[in-house]
Amino acid sequence: MGFKDPKLFNIAMLGKQGWRLMTNPESLCARVLKGKYFPHGDFLGSRNKKNSSHTWRAILAGRKVLELGLIKRIGDGLSTNIWSDRWIPDAFGCKPICPKEGATATLVCDLLQPDGRAWNEQALEQNLLTIDSNAVRRIPLGRFNEDIWAWSGERHGLYTVRSAYRILAEKEDQERNYGAQQSSHSLKNNDPIWRKLWSVKVPPKVRVFWWRVTHDFIPSKANLHHRHIERLGGCEICGAKEETTFHALTECTFANIYWGKLKELTGIKLPKLCPRTWTIDLLNDAICSEHDRGIILCGMWSLWNSRNDRRHGKAPIEPKKAILWAVDACVELLHATKSHTGESMPRLKEKWERPPVGSLKLNIDGAFDAESFSGATGAVIRNSTGSFVAAAGRRLNSVASVLMAEAEALRDGVKLIPHGVRENVLVETDSSELAGLWRSRREARSEITAILHEVEIVVAGLSSFSVRHARRKYHT
Repeated sequence: MGFKDPKLFNIAMLGKQGWRLMTNPESLCARVLKGKYFPHGDFLGSRNKKNSSHTWRAILAGRKVLELGLIKRIGDGLSTNIWSDRWIPDAFGCKPICPKEGATATLVCDLLQPDGRAWNEQALEQNLLTIDSNAVRRIPLGRFNEDIWAWSGERHGLYTVRSAYRILAEKEDQERNYGAQQSSHSLKNNDPIWRKLWSVKVPPKVRVFWWRVTHDFIPSKANLHHRHIERLGGCEICGAKEETTFHALTECTFANIYWGKLKELTGIKLPKLCPRTWTIDLLNDAICSEHDRGIILCGMWSLWNSRNDRRHGKAPIEPKKAILWAVDACVELLHATKSHTGESMPRLKEKWERPPVGSLKLNIDGAFDAESFSGATGAVIRNSTGSFVAAAGRRLNSVASVLMAEAEALRDGVKLIPHGVRENVLVETDSSELAGLWRSRREARSEITAILHEVEIVVAGLSSFSVRHARRKYHT
């Protein structure tokens, strides 16, 4: 899992216990520890007493990672201190830089309108510096609910040992003398291949996979045979004498079917590649364009995993499904980082489908401009005959991310559902993250939790309501 420092790993594990005390205060363990160590306070403010047990001391040791990654999700603002609590995602340290001269507000509720549904512009200007007030405006608000602690290291807002370890490791790196480390990084940064690989707009796991491919660290049958792990190095699928990485990903019968399907669905063709330089050739703009490169590399990752599934007795992913994943993963990243590009993205030959009889379909989309932190929403409802029911669009003057723009589009969309309707409503969005957070909304503590909570209240009277991911250009 990549845990190189046992000490940091142990602290991250102990932090999990502190997280459980905070998020499940009614558990027997939490009530016993509270009664003994902080009966009149909270876990974050508790101290290590003289006769503390080893268990309690260990939990307090893990608290330091919580102090680095915790953040408040704003509901009614009654329990969040403006100046001492971490609550502004885009601010340094998640806190305001300093109070404005003459500031009088203490709690976040002092910055809200009386109904709690919007920020009080006058209060923001009176109490916060401009840079902080702009960041606060990007925090979404919903209906009244309590402020909750969340974990800033994950988009879903839940503590994970992996993200806690990463935060601790980053902090330790910042505190070290960077001399030798910076010199080694400078060597890597001077390598054009290194720079090109890490600038490719693909998921990190695909980038790491391709780094392994370029160094031939992939456990192909030929590599395993050379290391005396496998008795034979031939390809189990097509019977080729040697299953090299190049063969497995480009020449094999299974690979040919895959790349043929990719061309059929997207029009993208795998370029002719030289076995000696193919991994570098795919990073060359003269051979492969940027958006083709992203989809091809995602396809390579998906193809390799399909081969592994087949080898280990699992049913391999169908080529079409693997290709759809590759297209979705690449398009999402390119759309987020190059929203104003003139390049057209590959489109799958699919079309919008009508909902079942007696149902409504709501298609939503959100746009986000990272430079101005602005965006827009769009939503349209159609019935089972495909006929138009309602639509809406809105400009967002302050929004923090593309995920938040998608969530605002969902909130706008459900308000379009005709009053008194009890039909099934199916929502389609091109954000797989939004669909996943909706399914886990009861547990998640994400930046859009307040919006999802409001949506849940609005759709409570429907016979069924679901949010699913649909590919871009497919759900419109």
